[in-house]
Amino acid sequence: MSAIRPRAAAASGALAAVIIAGALGPVPALAATGPAGAQDDFAFTAQLEIGDGDTKRACTGALVEAQWVLTAASCFAVDPQQGGDIAAGKPPFKTVATVGRTALSGTGGHVSEVVDLVPRAGRDMVMARLAQPAKGITPVATATSPVTAGDTLTVAGFGRTKTEWVPDTLHTATFTVNTAKETGLEISGKTANDAICKGDTGAPLLRVNNGKPELVAVASRSWQGGCYGESETRTDALAARADNIKLGSRLTQGQTLLPGDTLASASARLTMQAKGNLVITSNAGKPLWSTGTDGNAGATARLDDSGNLVVRNAADTATLWESKSTAPGGSAVLTDRGNLVVYNTKNESQWSSGTALRHDHNGDGRSDISAWYDFAAGSDALYTFFGQDDGTISAPTKSYTAAKDTWEAKYMKFVTGDFNGDGRGDVAAVRGYSDTSVKIWVALATPDGGFD
Repeated sequence: MSAIRPRAAAASGALAAVIIAGALGPVPALAATGPAGAQDDFAFTAQLEIGDGDTKRACTGALVEAQWVLTAASCFAVDPQQGGDIAAGKPPFKTVATVGRTALSGTGGHVSEVVDLVPRAGRDMVMARLAQPAKGITPVATATSPVTAGDTLTVAGFGRTKTEWVPDTLHTATFTVNTAKETGLEISGKTANDAICKGDTGAPLLRVNNGKPELVAVASRSWQGGCYGESETRTDALAARADNIKLGSRLTQGQTLLPGDTLASASARLTMQAKGNLVITSNAGKPLWSTGTDGNAGATARLDDSGNLVVRNAADTATLWESKSTAPGGSAVLTDRGNLVVYNTKNESQWSSGTALRHDHNGDGRSDISAWYDFAAGSDALYTFFGQDDGTISAPTKSYTAAKDTWEAKYMKFVTGDFNGDGRGDVAAVRGYSDTSVKIWVALATPDGGFD
């Protein structure tokens, strides 16, 4: 939802006036009225200064990757009170993010301009790319299990409190989830002192998991009960969910990746090389996947109007490589596991590079080949052909074996994937039986590239 007024601006009653009976109007949310947040607990929280002069406003966000801050899309709207869709690409106003300071007057942390926006359709949410990665600051993890009614969440923000118009220190408040909808949450303060105020639209809503905070949503709108300068007493608020969508580094439709540009995830980096290859490497520098278009200096990569990831030559006259997806208006995401995945507008996977998970059976960063062999005599075996440093394939190594008449390969379908999350590709077999039942069997990859 909308962002706060300029810090030097006078108080305005216009924002409160747009609240209508029985509903939350487009009122800027965010800055929790609770206690100051501890540096170590909320170092990933970002304060955003957007625009200047009459357009100046401030928001809160959260560092979710080294070069990406998640916040509310309405922070960047022409009229933040009304919100609305925003365009992907360069922010319409100069934006500077400060991450790693719970006291804004301090000198630590990381300060960087925001150079790119990737909005999420249908949600008040946007990924904001920093010009320089925030090194040394641990991003907040995104929740992988869904938030439900009754959950307790913490909001961290830099906006107004009960007694401060322009607080210098990050504050928090505690909320209860009343309703969890597909794209948003309806929440209310635990007490009359727990509220979301004008100040930091886009603040992270956090849930504790194994002693660590994880992000489930970003704040959007609020009644602002108990906030400085407000007579309202209600503390209800709305937030955009982040726990049920993918937030990896991404290219959006029409965005171009130029030579030398890099997208980074938790475990890998996608880079457009000067010679024309679109390359994924692990953060340790191991090559994981490439388009293999050597010798085309100055090539560019982008998502076209059909959602295909396309590498074009420098003159933009010839296609060197494309993903050939069928995802109109999609996005290309570099996942935390190192896969390059193209999604359609419904967030359905249309194409994947399968990097280092599906086919890297020993976890060395090179793709391997697994083969199920059904011998004429009736016995079966599972073989692995290992990828080599020079790009060749090794002779097969046999691991799992099955006695005669145990399996019938003609009744089986095979799928590869990292099913236990250990970074090695496993093999699943879908078997149809004569009684019409179906079972799925999984052969887990071992450290030597064989299978249990």
